[in-house]
Amino acid sequence: MRRLAFVTIFMLCLLTLFSCTRGEENSISFGEMGLLAAEIQTKEAGDIRVPSPAGIKANLCVGWQAKEPDGTVIFLPVGATYRYEAGESKKFTPVYFQFFTDSTASLIFTNTEHGICFHTTVDRSDWEALAALATSLSHGTLVLPTAAAQSLEALTHETVGTLPAGCPVADLSSDAWSSQTEDALSFDAPLTTLEETDYTTNYTALGYIKITYTDGSERYVYASYEGGMRPSLSFYSFIEIGHKFLSLETNTSTTLDLTLKNGGIGFTTTIPREKWDSLVNISTSISRGTLIYPTAGLADIGGTLTYKALEAAQKTAFDIPSTTWLGDTNGDMLSFGATLTEIAAYERPLAYTAVGYIKLTHADGSSTYIYAGFENDLIPSASVRDLASASLLDISDTESDYYKYPTTGGFSPYTEAERAKLDEISKFPILLIADSSVRGNRRLDENYLSIYNERIITDNDPTCAEEWHTIYQMLGDTIYSDGGALIITAKNGMALTENNISTIQINYGSRVGTISTYLFMDGALIIPYKVYSRPY
Repeated sequence: MRRLAFVTIFMLCLLTLFSCTRGEENSISFGEMGLLAAEIQTKEAGDIRVPSPAGIKANLCVGWQAKEPDGTVIFLPVGATYRYEAGESKKFTPVYFQFFTDSTASLIFTNTEHGICFHTTVDRSDWEALAALATSLSHGTLVLPTAAAQSLEALTHETVGTLPAGCPVADLSSDAWSSQTEDALSFDAPLTTLEETDYTTNYTALGYIKITYTDGSERYVYASYEGGMRPSLSFYSFIEIGHKFLSLETNTSTTLDLTLKNGGIGFTTTIPREKWDSLVNISTSISRGTLIYPTAGLADIGGTLTYKALEAAQKTAFDIPSTTWLGDTNGDMLSFGATLTEIAAYERPLAYTAVGYIKLTHADGSSTYIYAGFENDLIPSASVRDLASASLLDISDTESDYYKYPTTGGFSPYTEAERAKLDEISKFPILLIADSSVRGNRRLDENYLSIYNERIITDNDPTCAEEWHTIYQMLGDTIYSDGGALIITAKNGMALTENNISTIQINYGSRVGTISTYLFMDGALIIPYKVYSRPY
């Protein structure tokens, strides 16, 4: 919730309280609540300089007010000179006013206009009270590069005038309120004059109010920063996190490409046409693509798939650029896709995730990436095995334009040849390699270690005696030359069963053997030593 401005304005109706101060008749005094900032006797005509208040809120004072005998309000700035008549009596009270420029900003992004918009808010009742005192009030905002503002002791009209010639300073006056509520009034400063070379420059801003006092003088009063933090943003700092305002989304659903030997996983990203057109208008070089990465590896890159996260973790992803749109390009939405085609047979159970991106290349050669959000905030994740298995189970009791191929149990959207391919890629092989350095002389092929866990149990290891006894009982009467077994499980928690493993083989370098004796227990594949100690 935006912190609203606060102000303490002592109106003329409170002047009677000032009688308790040390101010006397036939004098001009400036003070409040018993504290005098200045006082002068008026036995003769003269003048007095309007002082700063004596209290702790002196920096918030925007002037002093008093009242003529006829009810006319006098409102003077600090530092002004008040000329008084002989014998005149007047008691001035201070007027305090504070308002705030937001520490953040918003993005302007349409087909015809783009830029950054800064916001300043005042309290409505305080503004109305101040307006009743001043001859006139107006408001605006100073906007300039953050680097230039940091070189100034304070940000004012006077100090920005000392900046080198050519430094882009915008003094954006505002004729109307951008937002009005019962309690607050807001005015905006839209910076829409940016060129492409300015998109990476950080800008800051400070709202101001211009007061015309009853003596005809004018002064600027400057806002405080919300939370004490000066805004500092570039146009591209919004774009980098812009998937929400762009409605750029990578779909949760995925597709299976049956034309590839081991199947392919397809991902789709969408963006409204008008948003894409707006991006094209702001950049001379724009492209799009999709990053694809194993779902299980997301934790290694901080849970978010971006170039920056990959670089920090020294990891690589599949980066698939897109040069064409999918489907109908005449509608309100545009779609681009990417299919992971480089999938080995052993990777069929490996789940992948993806994120679409838009790349803007700047005039200086640097780039900004806009990453898509996810449909319903659900990260897409799919494996060839899961997609193929789900497709095989996609059967309807009734025939339709979609379910048009008869099959066992009803009608399928796939032909028998396609179903045969689905059945093939819904299974995956297990491959062991010879290794004399481990017990049993065999272990998983290194390519499989990103997908599976392996461990060895033996009959003489007390830490797994109960587990080995259960396995031994399940193996039956087979005689083993060496009591032990290799236990293989899937890292993603998938149960390994006869229904999803196609082959179990051993690679001896010059020849390959097929395992004929094994068992499945609690989702694990168990291979006894003797069985895989030589090719069967």
